[in-house]
Amino acid sequence: MRSTAGLVRNRRRVELGGQDDPRLMFRPAAATWHVAANGGWFVPRTDADLDALLGLLPLEIADEQAYARRSGDAGSVSVRAGNPPTLQFRGSTDDLLRSLRSSVASSASVTWISGSHADGWVDTTAVLRVDGARRCVITAYLPESDTAHDKELAVQTPDGRRTVIDVHPLARGTRTEVELYRSRSIAHDVRLTLHTSHPEPVDDDRQLGFIVADVVAYR
Repeated sequence: MRSTAGLVRNRRRVELGGQDDPRLMFRPAAATWHVAANGGWFVPRTDADLDALLGLLPLEIADEQAYARRSGDAGSVSVRAGNPPTLQFRGSTDDLLRSLRSSVASSASVTWISGSHADGWVDTTAVLRVDGARRCVITAYLPESDTAHDKELAVQTPDGRRTVIDVHPLARGTRTEVELYRSRSIAHDVRLTLHTSHPEPVDDDRQLGFIVADVVAYR
């Protein structure tokens, strides 16, 4: 079976390195989001674009003085899917002003603490650590079986003094993308505990939950 070694891909921010780099700005007073670029402030076109921008751009909190000094609302920004993704800036008349490709960075990471095996399987109880990322997604796979049922995956996430548990269905014979972690702030030593509903009915001393086909950490 496929090993999980080397499967983590880390994605962070746009490719330029100067002061004119786009920045994702949050205005607490109005609870609104903008992308500051080339002196103008661009509004994310959709919620999906905002989610993508949270994983691609550095985040800043904008005070009202900074907002007042802007050159104006220049238009909108969207994220075009690809490898790497592309930021598209459009003017007030929806004309394309600029396209900017993102680049891969190496500051986001996911590390298995326990329950992971070299053949790709993870135990019914496994723990992984997320660092430097705002989002973590895995692709889970359950082999087809005439006797075994589908499963559920419960993800236990710390939230301050509380613990949040999200339950995801895992169907057999297909790959299932599961979002394990999402936050507007960057994770620092966040440990997620994965509980699979029951072990595989196989001749194996391990309590096997499912196969991890891919792991992706987004900055």
